[in-house]
Amino acid sequence: MIILPKTSFTQTAVELVKQADQLDSELKEPEALQKFLAAKKIKPNDEYILWNISFLYSKIGFRFTDDDKQEEYFLLAEDYAKRAVKVNPNNPECNYVMGVAMGRIAEIASPGDRVAAARKIKKYAEITLKLDPKHDLGWHLLAKWHYRAANLSWPEEIVADLFFGGLGEASNEESVRAFKKAIELDPYEVLYYLDYAIELEEIDKEEEAIEILKKGLKLNPRVVDDPMYLQQCKELLEDLE
Repeated sequence: MIILPKTSFTQTAVELVKQADQLDSELKEPEALQKFLAAKKIKPNDEYILWNISFLYSKIGFRFTDDDKQEEYFLLAEDYAKRAVKVNPNNPECNYVMGVAMGRIAEIASPGDRVAAARKIKKYAEITLKLDPKHDLGWHLLAKWHYRAANLSWPEEIVADLFFGGLGEASNEESVRAFKKAIELDPYEVLYYLDYAIELEEIDKEEEAIEILKKGLKLNPRVVDDPMYLQQCKELLEDLE
């Protein structure tokens, strides 16, 4: 009887990661996540595997309409991001997905918890950009932070002032600067145009918002959520014109 080695029947982590990357490029994110999770069982401390798992949990979780399911996925995203940062705190991707996961959790949290997370989110965005100044996603994360922190709801403002000394460093001007940088680095990302237009409308620059939305609507979908973002661009443009 011929006994074949175990590796003849099992895939290696390298093979699984290659398959996961291919599935991700084909916009099959749930399937890609499963491949990365399988690879993680073989290489539990691989930073590339860990940060990809975190990012996929954040992206997939965002699409759920069930609050409990969203929270489950966002907490998993944060958990894997923490593992990734622990493995390599000098990897910009590890820090970026940490900021994203915390931002997702903050979106479904109470006003107090949102404000408490704000400084940490900014910290990870800034670390990402310090490690990689050309990280367009990092610039988008920082832009969103400034926009959200500069336009707090009144309950959030009360919490920020009472317990955290405010978030005075946040500004719409810095948000605009960061959005422009993100678009400069990747002019084909639909979400950057949508979020930038929302910011411009907020600060009463509707003509500029219209111009940005028109540019965004010329783009082709690249990722799973782009058709939704393009529709939102179209609806916002109709409201502004």
